[in-house]
Amino acid sequence: MLRRLGGTSTAGGVDNRFKENSISANGGLGIDIGAAGQNTNDPLLNFDSDNGPNDLQNHPIILAAERNIVGSNTIIRVRLESAAAAEFLIELFENGTNDGEGAVFLGSQSATTSGGVVEREFQVSTAVGQYVTATATEVIAGQAFKGSTSEFSPTVKVTTGVRPKVSDVKVKSSSLGLGSVDD
Repeated sequence: MLRRLGGTSTAGGVDNRFKENSISANGGLGIDIGAAGQNTNDPLLNFDSDNGPNDLQNHPIILAAERNIVGSNTIIRVRLESAAAAEFLIELFENGTNDGEGAVFLGSQSATTSGGVVEREFQVSTAVGQYVTATATEVIAGQAFKGSTSEFSPTVKVTTGVRPKVSDVKVKSSSLGLGSVDD
């Protein structure tokens, strides 16, 4: 690994694993793999089959980051397009700024791609206005400390807007003028 003006950088090799790290305030990308700057993900048809540092592992894409209007959780939806039928650890981070880094580790989920794609939903505690980002690390069976980690995904600002599911809302029937039976 090399240290640049930015955060952590890999100029070569594979199995450079960055797990549950706080990487922030570096003046550049938190994790920079290969050429300087954010790498572009490979198209799904290629199943992330390129070579390079950390196999130029595709980063996840954050589809939504919305704070529930009732309650205290934030729903983050993440999609990863990578190698087919492969297991990954997707990690989620919070950052106060939109600078391509991850200051606070929010959680992780294991995920196996089907046809090269997997989507996950995280429920975390983070405030509206914060930025979230994610990484993906390949999981190598029996080798807990190996696996190539992606760069941080592009950040997404947490907004307000998730409405609870109907099944999450409890209404007393008496409040609807239907008698006094509660559920």
